[in-house]
Amino acid sequence: MTRVCVEDNEYVKQGTVLVEIDPTDYQVAVAQANADLATAEASAESLHIDVPITTTTTSSQLDATAADVESLLRARNLLRPSGQGSHRYFVTDLPERFAEVGARFLGRKVDSAEQVDL
Repeated sequence: MTRVCVEDNEYVKQGTVLVEIDPTDYQVAVAQANADLATAEASAESLHIDVPITTTTTSSQLDATAADVESLLRARNLLRPSGQGSHRYFVTDLPERFAEVGARFLGRKVDSAEQVDL
């Protein structure tokens, strides 16, 4: 505090300045916080890594690839009559969670995921 503006037990009205506080400590804290922020921003900018997009896969490209694979499997007599392949999934933890997330991602039920220790 730099100055007390009222006396003990003095009647004051709302808005009356009671004390004046030395702003130096607060100004130093704000300056330090601004310096810390600038350092953090510079550090974050130096860590910024741009990952270029080199390819784009469209639905039509996926459909064409699936048709090519189906033709190849059919030509080699490796295609199951149902057209569906079999899948086995192995996970290191949380097989139920894998089955749940996998079903949402694949759009079909994941019958099982086997937990293995590596």
